[in-house]
Parts: sequence; structure tokens; C-alpha cells
Amino acid sequence: MFKFNFPSENQDETDIHFDDLNSSGKTSLQEIDGQEIEISNDHFQKIKKYRESCSSTSLVRGFHLVDLKYVEELVTSQKSGEFESLKTAIKMNSDVISGVYEGGLKIWECTLDLLDYLNKESVQFDGLDVLDLGCGAGLLGMHALRKGAHSVHFQDYNTEVLSLCTIPNVILNNNPDVKSKTNFFAGDWGSLHHKLKSYDIILTSETIYNPENYRKLIQIFEEMVKKNGVIYVAAKHFYFGVGGNVYEFEKLLRQNERWNTSICFCSTEGVKREILKIVQSADQNHQRAKYDLSASQFSPDGRVFQVEYAQKAVENSGTAVALRGKDGVVFAVEKLVTSKLYETGANRRIFNIDTHIGMVKS
Repeated sequence: MFKFNFPSENQDETDIHFDDLNSSGKTSLQEIDGQEIEISNDHFQKIKKYRESCSSTSLVRGFHLVDLKYVEELVTSQKSGEFESLKTAIKMNSDVISGVYEGGLKIWECTLDLLDYLNKESVQFDGLDVLDLGCGAGLLGMHALRKGAHSVHFQDYNTEVLSLCTIPNVILNNNPDVKSKTNFFAGDWGSLHHKLKSYDIILTSETIYNPENYRKLIQIFEEMVKKNGVIYVAAKHFYFGVGGNVYEFEKLLRQNERWNTSICFCSTEGVKREILKIVQSADQNHQRAKYDLSASQFSPDGRVFQVEYAQKAVENSGTAVALRGKDGVVFAVEKLVTSKLYETGANRRIFNIDTHIGMVKS
């Protein structure tokens, strides 16, 4: 029988079972519209009943998680039309089904690597905004909450994973500020740009197994990480059967001089696993400051905009901020490459630029 298993110390994850239902052979994620899943009273009531029934929880690195046997029974007992993505995963006995189920109910080994690293290195979260990208059970985000994060956003491809696993886990761990400090988002990365915000830390694990999705993931980084933010990517060195690997992902990142990358953890026991630390280069931050100063020269009424003001506008915008000068010249301080912002047919374009500072919407 199919099980959403926790990894054991002796488990070898070399042969992860991937399936693709797309007859074209392409394995990129389908564009499922992004949506926010709100914590409701129903979630709290279900957890209350779960506790009262003496149902056991799994203890992983000090966090209580909903027992996945319970989740499996709940999924298989539902009528037709509910939890279809998870039912398909059970039927196909698959860890991942591209475009259907992205493995959110399994505790992946690299997630535990990253959790252990954050603890060992005493990475600070106090007062910071954090994104747990591809969150699954939510271990990384719950760690950030426990360490005093100002806010934590959890994202997973599957709505069912958030509803049956992530949200219950967050509630189970008795965070008193669960509703005020957390938000939950489902959907494809490409559809979430306008629902997410800017983050001090982005945590993501086992999300680079498929090269078809690298550019979507990097676009999230480009648009959502703050100027001095840090990104941690935990992954296997190479994913057999799909072809994703740390080297190619890091190589693609380095094509943009914006990023500095380093391997901050490497395990050679069993399957080789690594943690990639990503920050913005000093040159990139300096270049941003130059953009801000240049932009102030185009102010039509002679006003001088401070660097901090313009930079804050950039961080709060969806894609960019621009100033329009007396001669109609537009100077954009963008999160994406300027050529892509102006390119006909690109996903992001500049719209509705105000006389002074205009938020660019797409």
C-alpha cells in the first residue's frame, strides 16, 4: 500500500519515483492559479477532534506533525472530486507526479539537512519576514516561527497539502500568533508573484529536481528577496531520472551577476546532498544605489528622492518603480531585467507610471 513516509536514517532516496502525466513529455509545472488558503475555524475544530481522539503525532526534530496514516485514510475515504491529486499519487505509488502532485506530504531528507543547519549555525529569524517555498509539512517555516520571525508565508503547489498537512501542523505546534503571523499560498510559482511580498529569508528544499522549473524559481528569488536577504536551497547533488542538479542550477544563477552563491553544507554519506546559500552581490547593491540616485535627477519638479525612499518603493512594488522626467524620459528601477520589462510579449510590462513615483503593475 502506498505510504507518505517519513525518511528513516537508512533510507536511500537515490531512486525517487517521478511520474509525468503529460503526453508531450515535458515536465514543467502546470500554471495552476495562485491562491491564498486562509486558516479557518474548521481547521481548529478538526485539530481539536484529532487531539481528543488520541490520534498520535509524529515527532520530527521537536515538531509535532499530523500522522500521515491519518491523512492517507482521510484522502482515500473522501468522495469523488475531493483530494484528487493526492488520490492519484496514492494510486500511482509515486513520490512526485509532475503538474499534479509535487511531493508535499513527504518529509524529504534535504529538509532535515536544512533544519539541522539552521539550528547548528544559529541562523537568526527574530523580527524577520520569511518564506517557506515548497513548504510541504512546513518544518522550515515552523522553525522560523519558533525562532521569533515577524511573519512566515508557507507556499506549496497543492492546496490539499496545505489544508491537510501544513496548516494542521502549524496549529498543532501551539503557536499563539498562528493567524496573525502566517499566510498560506497554493499554486504554481509563476502565478504567485502578486500574492507574495518581500522577504528577509527564503527557505526551500528539494525544489530544483526539475530543470524545467529553474527560471520560475529564480524569478521568485529576483522579485521576492530583500536587498540584504538570504536564500537557502537544500537539494541533492543530482536527481536521477529527471536531471536536476545543484551545479546546473548554480550555473544558471551565476549568469546574472546579481547573485553570489556558496555551498554552506555538503553531505557525502549515502546520496550526496548540499545546501546552497544565495545572497545579492555587493556590486548589485551598489548598482541599485546608483539607480536610485540617477532616478532622482528625473524628478519633474526638482524634488530629490532619498535613496532609502526609492529603495523602499522598489521593495514594496510588484516589479519596479519608475520616475518620469520633464521630457517624458522614464527611468525604471526594476526587479527584473529592464529589457524584459519593455519587451513586447514579456510577462511583465510597465504600466501606469505616475508623474513622480509610479508602482509598476503587471
